[in-house]
Amino acid sequence: MQASGCPRRSAAFPPRSVSPALEAYSKTDLVGPVWTGAELSLRDRALVTFAALMTRHETDTLQRHVTLALDVGVTPAELSETITHLALYTGRGNAIAATEAAAPVFAAHGIAPADLPAVDPDLLPLDEEAEAARETPVRGTFGNVSTGGADTTRKLLFRDLWLRPDLAPRPRAPGPQHGDRRGADRGGPARADNLPSRPRDG
Repeated sequence: MQASGCPRRSAAFPPRSVSPALEAYSKTDLVGPVWTGAELSLRDRALVTFAALMTRHETDTLQRHVTLALDVGVTPAELSETITHLALYTGRGNAIAATEAAAPVFAAHGIAPADLPAVDPDLLPLDEEAEAARETPVRGTFGNVSTGGADTTRKLLFRDLWLRPDLAPRPRAPGPQHGDRRGADRGGPARADNLPSRPRDG
């Protein structure tokens, strides 16, 4: 990590020997301002970037961003759970590629299986009212077309995956779908108030 708060050079900037102009644009207009903005923490930016690279199957840079994420406070459990979550939204192939990129980094950091999410953890409590509000339009749209799809969405995603405790609901929200009504048509959350709720204090 550079002192300025930007990612290390190898993760962010193209080599000067190939494109000095692109390096300059990256520093002054692209990477620099994006990574140093106060609107989002460096830790959150690293997790979002890792998720975006995995989704796009950009495996050449994924390993460096696993290292970056760990360096700025993303936990191994959060990275592991992000891979699991995105497997069901972006494809198992993307998830396998991400595990292959992360494996040597985890090994170098001494991360053990005990540091990672359990296969079958105690799930967060389900907000039944919010789930009913999410499920009703999905059933109305797909119930007569693909009952199996609606059932799988209900059982596997919103009554299992979204309730796993090692990644909070907020970072689980798929970026292009969050706050977008079209998300319901793809089996994702339609609105923020349809996300599974965090456990209440007490």
